[in-house]
Amino acid sequence: MQTVPKKHRPIIGSHFFGTSAWEYVPHLKQSYLHIFAKQQPDLNWKNAKMRTEIYEMIRFWLNLGLDGFRLDAISHIQKKNWAVPMDKDDKWRNFMNVPGIEQYMSELKEIFDEYHILTVGEASGVSSKKAPEWTGEKGYINMIFELEHNLKTGSKGHEVIDIPRYQDVIYRWQRDQLTHGWNALYIENHDNPRAATIFNTTSPSAIKTLALSYLLLRGTPFIYQGQEIGMTNFPFAAIEQFDAVDAKLQYHEALKAGINSKQALNRIGRLSRDNSRTPMQWDNTKKMPVSQSVIPGYQLILIGPT
Repeated sequence: MQTVPKKHRPIIGSHFFGTSAWEYVPHLKQSYLHIFAKQQPDLNWKNAKMRTEIYEMIRFWLNLGLDGFRLDAISHIQKKNWAVPMDKDDKWRNFMNVPGIEQYMSELKEIFDEYHILTVGEASGVSSKKAPEWTGEKGYINMIFELEHNLKTGSKGHEVIDIPRYQDVIYRWQRDQLTHGWNALYIENHDNPRAATIFNTTSPSAIKTLALSYLLLRGTPFIYQGQEIGMTNFPFAAIEQFDAVDAKLQYHEALKAGINSKQALNRIGRLSRDNSRTPMQWDNTKKMPVSQSVIPGYQLILIGPT
């Protein structure tokens, strides 16, 4: 766990969800860093003993027969020195794909290569031009999830995918990894609202076309649960139905700003990650229940900075 004296807490001020990135522990008289939720303290990857224990844990699971890993938020495991001032325009720059991460990724690669497993990383901050260094023949992992194509446009509560930017980003990642590297293709995941809603369509033909548009690209396509039946956003009716920390924070901030409850729910509901974490939207009509067939697949486990 990364801990520093309380007086140094402001160096990185807020975490991904918008509140303090530091959690003070009274009996230790120190604070620990968590760039995500406070239940996920960041580990100190500069500590060789800690890394050794992490690598032993990885080998434990691989020795049980695991086929691969999804490395969650892996590009955040390296941080800039505490003395480095925050970038006012990009607060994440101090702990997103920071130089020095190459050492840790190379050590991980040695294990991955030894077991010949599948590896895919969530690696924000890694540009399309740098991606081949991560996913090419001599790269650390097989492929990475990029986050750029998820940019939305429109007023709060009415956001939609910025289609021109979406196309530009997809084309650029395809081009930059055309000869070296490999893409991880997706349009839905556990951190984003449903594609049918965010692409602003309820047309079955449009949804199928959207699916086809990425299934034919160069890379490995990922299909998120519920995407196969064209699930849409959930009609949230109360803040108690939300679980995401950032959604709750934004809701209460909206109320403080004088926005009524219904409008506040509309604002947070459209983009909330909770939309992708609701039960399957099936009923008793023909072809809606889950299939009786069993499809063999890979077993994946998450590892990352927390």
